[in-house]
Amino acid sequence: MHRGRCLRPTAVGPVLDPAIPLPGVAAGALTGLVSATYPALRAARLEPVDALRAGT
Repeated sequence: MHRGRCLRPTAVGPVLDPAIPLPGVAAGALTGLVSATYPALRAARLEPVDALRAGT
C-alpha cells in the first residue's frame, strides 16, 4: 500500500463527439422540409373554395 499518497480527481469530459449528432439533426430537418413542401405545393395549386370543400 502507498500511504500518504492522495488520489487526484480527474476531469471527466464528454464521451460523445459534438459533431456526431449534427448529421442526424440535418437529416431530420431535410426530411421535415421535404415532407412539408409537397403538400404545400399541392394546396397552392387549388382554388381556396375547392380546398375548403375537400377538407370536409
